[in-house]
Amino acid sequence: MTHSCDTITMMRRTARLATIPLNTNKIAYIRNLERTYADAKDRFLLALAPTTMWHHLSNKRSFRDWAKVNDLYPAGVNVHLLDQAAFDAVDTWVRHIESVIAISRLKAKIYCRFKNDARHYAYSVLKSYTDIGMLLRREVPERTKIPVSVKERE
Repeated sequence: MTHSCDTITMMRRTARLATIPLNTNKIAYIRNLERTYADAKDRFLLALAPTTMWHHLSNKRSFRDWAKVNDLYPAGVNVHLLDQAAFDAVDTWVRHIESVIAISRLKAKIYCRFKNDARHYAYSVLKSYTDIGMLLRREVPERTKIPVSVKERE
């Protein structure tokens, strides 16, 4: 199939529309949205701070549902904006935890220190934010399929 030069030229054209500065009402509305989003995200970040809440980090929707049930969503605010703030808070915590694991070179230290089943156990614990939270609370996650003694797990 052949195209004429006019057709190809038209396909490459980008429409550029003139923009005008926002009026004061729109600027105030956008700033209010920014404040609302930031306040909601801060509220969600604080709710996720305890390690007992880290089981929500594996499932954003479970945290969103939990936040709605526990009245963390303020009334009169767009629910989609709050949902996005909740999801963003979960992502922020996940990135923070993953960066701590990477910066401390934890996986490399596990590889050097442990062998076979103990190494497999340690890596499996690092895959679950619930288990990482348990470790920080000085609890020992259990893996029934990995033959590791209680002493090795500790």
